[in-house]
Amino acid sequence: MKSMFLNGFVFLIVLALFGCGDGNVVKRDGQPDMVRVKSEDAKMNAAVQQARDSLQVFLEALKSPKGNQSHFAVKKRFPLEGDAGEHIWLIEPSYDGRNIHGKVNNKPVDVTNVKLGDPASVAASEITDWMFVEDRKLKGGYTIRALYDLSSAAGRKRFEKETGLRTE
Repeated sequence: MKSMFLNGFVFLIVLALFGCGDGNVVKRDGQPDMVRVKSEDAKMNAAVQQARDSLQVFLEALKSPKGNQSHFAVKKRFPLEGDAGEHIWLIEPSYDGRNIHGKVNNKPVDVTNVKLGDPASVAASEITDWMFVEDRKLKGGYTIRALYDLSSAAGRKRFEKETGLRTE
């Protein structure tokens, strides 16, 4: 159920923020759309750094989640040729003191060495985002917020209406 919620949540984010006509959006049947972002995008790179800088907030919540916290996930960059990479959410995360382990939550578009549901790990220092939901508020989700900030006022309103979440 958590996987379905997160998939639906990410789908609604893309749909609400970008609609259906953006050339940077890759459509996938039964999966959330994927937004392609250039590796030199300053706003997205700042979001990744913010996620890394604040990772301790996520790890503390993951270690002892409160009853009002759910849908924990981290994002991992899977490398492709050159500087390219595909960023994929991992759900059901656990932390062993060095690495975060989880399950691939999206069907990869360009990556061929993992598939939906596969186990995957990422060094804590190499995550590209983290998120959880607390009292219907998105915590973390800095790459989601970067997309949110780029959307129109109507797109932001649609996001809040369709997800029932606030970004604060």
